[in-house]
Amino acid sequence: MFKCAITGKQSKPGEKCNRIVVATRPREYKHRDRENEEEWFSYGNEIVREVNATDEGLALWNELTEEEKSEFVKGLA
Repeated sequence: MFKCAITGKQSKPGEKCNRIVVATRPREYKHRDRENEEEWFSYGNEIVREVNATDEGLALWNELTEEEKSEFVKGLA
């Protein structure tokens, strides 16, 4: 059981936990080939923060606009 970050309600026993990514940051990954002694980089995103949500909370999250989502995330801190 867990508490839904969107609705604030306690989940039911056995209910699936949905993870919503609310913050990411760019990340540079360094790779090295030992045989050829070469290095190269790839770029991606790293998850900084996730919140738990029930199915009901996920449905509410998907209905929010981008502005409402950013306001909600500011309130989590």
